[in-house]
Amino acid sequence: MNTEETKINQQETSPISTPEKSSGDVFPPDTSPVKKKFDKRTILEIAVGAIALLTIIGLVGGPSQEEYDKLKKKYDTQTQDLDNLQTEYYSYKNDMEKFDDLTDEEADALLAKVDEITAEKKAKEEEERKAAEQAAAEEAAKQQTINSASMSQRNALEKAKDYLDFSAFSYTGLIGQLEYEGFSTEDATFGADNCGADWNEQAAKKAQSYLDFSSFSRQGLVDQLLYEGFTNEQAEYGVTAVGY
Repeated sequence: MNTEETKINQQETSPISTPEKSSGDVFPPDTSPVKKKFDKRTILEIAVGAIALLTIIGLVGGPSQEEYDKLKKKYDTQTQDLDNLQTEYYSYKNDMEKFDDLTDEEADALLAKVDEITAEKKAKEEEERKAAEQAAAEEAAKQQTINSASMSQRNALEKAKDYLDFSAFSYTGLIGQLEYEGFSTEDATFGADNCGADWNEQAAKKAQSYLDFSSFSRQGLVDQLLYEGFTNEQAEYGVTAVGY
């Protein structure tokens, strides 16, 4: 076999080599139906997931308008409180500046005066507290008395209130009027005792009612109130209340 035949045979039997891909080679994208289907499904899933995530964020990710308004109102209130506190602080600071030059003796005297005023204020508050407690206790006892009253006593009480709604009476005058209505002295007294009338104010009203239709001297008006059954103290209060 000559050299030429040998070369031809070698070429026929040698494997065909595939050229290597260089970095600069451009290859067409995979356009198989399976790949296309996968890409579309993946994009759809991502879109649906994104929409769901945005929906959740919208629902729970931030405060509602109502919650926002409440928070803003609270913030504005706290800001106003802070401003008021700052104003009070600077006012107090300015007030205290005038005491910077006080001597020790003057400062002690001023503190003693403050203690005195504070003690008087506390004593007054305690007195008012005790008076309020006493009034409440008296009212409770009065209400208990009314609740346990007989029918005739309750009726006398209601009649006494009816009279006081349109006219002024002294204590004894009201009892006399109730007795005139047929109530016993005991029931009439019960009505006058529990009707809640301020007899000084009743004297003032009666004095004014006299002056509305006639003229009186001061003493003449006092005498008329005494005649109506008011005490001297109540009569004096009444005429003073109407300008005498």
